[in-house]
Amino acid sequence: MGHGHSHTPAGKNKKRLAIVLALTTAYLVAEVVGGLLTHSLALLADAGHMLTDVAGLGLALLAIQFAERPATPERTLRLLSRRDIGSVNQCGGPYRDLAIHLL
Repeated sequence: MGHGHSHTPAGKNKKRLAIVLALTTAYLVAEVVGGLLTHSLALLADAGHMLTDVAGLGLALLAIQFAERPATPERTLRLLSRRDIGSVNQCGGPYRDLAIHLL
């Protein structure tokens, strides 16, 4: 414990994922501010789309943290399920976005 590196395949990219989350969040804030200042519906609509991206990235980071926890006989299936939920959310993103745009 605490020796500075991850033993899960997804955990190897955890730092990069956190950087992407920070950059995407910064762009989201910039789009919201820009959209409100210029009364641009296009910027605000794209900010809404970016919000779903930020949520997906945050969920992916949370899933990595759950996956890095040591498995116990009581928790093995539950931890696997949480990791899988994160990956399904990331894979289902285009379908979710399509459904939002069609509504």
